[in-house]
Amino acid sequence: MTENLGLFLKDLRTRNGYTQKELADILIVTPQTISKWELNYSTPSLEILLEMSKLYGVTTDEIITCKLKKRIKEEKPFGVKNILIYGMYLLMLAIGISLVFVDYFSVLDLYLVNGLLDVNIHEGQVTYPITIPLDQYAILVLSIFIPIVLLVLKLIDQKKIVYLTTSALFAVVFLAHLLPMIYSTYFIAPNIGLVLHMVYILLLVLSSLIAVGEMGINLYDVIMKYPLEFVGVGLMIIISMILPRAFYQFDLYGDMYYFSFSEEILLNILFITPVIVIFKNVRPLKNIVQVYASILVIAIIFLALVYVFNSGLIFVGILLFSYLTVLAIFFQEELKNFKFDFGKIVLPLSLYVVDAIIFFTYLYLYLNNGDLFNRAGYSIRINDTVIGMAVYFMFFIYLGAMGLRYARVKMLSRLMYVVFTIYVFVTSYLLIDEYFFNKTYTVTDGILFLVPPIVLTSYFILHMLYAINRAITNKDVSYLNPFLQVK
Repeated sequence: MTENLGLFLKDLRTRNGYTQKELADILIVTPQTISKWELNYSTPSLEILLEMSKLYGVTTDEIITCKLKKRIKEEKPFGVKNILIYGMYLLMLAIGISLVFVDYFSVLDLYLVNGLLDVNIHEGQVTYPITIPLDQYAILVLSIFIPIVLLVLKLIDQKKIVYLTTSALFAVVFLAHLLPMIYSTYFIAPNIGLVLHMVYILLLVLSSLIAVGEMGINLYDVIMKYPLEFVGVGLMIIISMILPRAFYQFDLYGDMYYFSFSEEILLNILFITPVIVIFKNVRPLKNIVQVYASILVIAIIFLALVYVFNSGLIFVGILLFSYLTVLAIFFQEELKNFKFDFGKIVLPLSLYVVDAIIFFTYLYLYLNNGDLFNRAGYSIRINDTVIGMAVYFMFFIYLGAMGLRYARVKMLSRLMYVVFTIYVFVTSYLLIDEYFFNKTYTVTDGILFLVPPIVLTSYFILHMLYAINRAITNKDVSYLNPFLQVK
């Protein structure tokens, strides 16, 4: 039994509304005996503990360990509350299906030519309003299947943590989808589809609140206990909501709005991060979340500097640094105590240098809005290339490989590095064949795409030469293992 047993017994007694005298009468002891138990002067016998466990509705193990187990309330699957929740899922499913058939919003006709994002409207251009449906299949499919997923989780996820996370995650994903379109210079007015989608997001928020209630969490008490965390999450979400609007800037031609695919990915990451940081103290995910926060801090610093000094988007830089400040406060303990354990690395130490070079090269290419190639005065950027989406995807593979490596997920990190290396050489060949050997193109920042394959090739050659030398010297072929740290 622990030294906290007395306090625990007192807490159980007061929680169940008994005075010392009332409890003494029930257990057939004196009030002085109850007082001695609660002051840790003596401990109750096993028979008394059994009586107390029956009286308070707890187990003897819970009394001995001084820790109450969380109890999951049994609920009737067809009770009034659950029928209302099922009705909410049915409404969400109806909205998801209706989005396929109704008009989503009204935009200028230039949308059909240039696209809703990354546009430039010049003064004097003749434009006409048009009404269009939602044309993003991924969003349409998600809208239909999310209520089905939530229904399944509602029935099988007793702890409700996956149910809560899923609801909150998709709420912010849909919000990140809506905001850039609403802020676009082509946007005129919402139609029934967009209004229904906003209702859909509110229902997802309601689903999250229902999960909080079913988990037995008193939201007010949690907010009072962790005020800094809740203020931080709120500020991160507010900054994320303002960010797309900050990409407006005024130039000689009028309002310019460029919010390309990379900015859309950034917005999703900024929205999802507050959901991810909920798990920063969950033991199995702690290392991964710490690595995620560290990489995100580096990426935001670099990105903010690129936007300010390369694109002149000062307000965007201020917002990103504000977000970074909140994130740093949120993770101050984790970032302060976070250190790489070089004794448990899963790939050679020299790969850290390669990681840094490739990371900042890709970060510059993906976040810089300058030219990669030029043809007759027309700028070619990543999403204009023949393999634009594949090049973006390559960066995500690399970030995943880095994150898994630093989180010491051994086999999967090695596999991701192998996949990334193959991916780099395939995409490099395609870019060289399409642009470098094509005399109609002039290469500008696109030359940086050659840095990763050159660095990787140099690394593997030098590493293997050194390994061969050590294998011959030590007469041990294990040095030829490319994943072995050669000292």
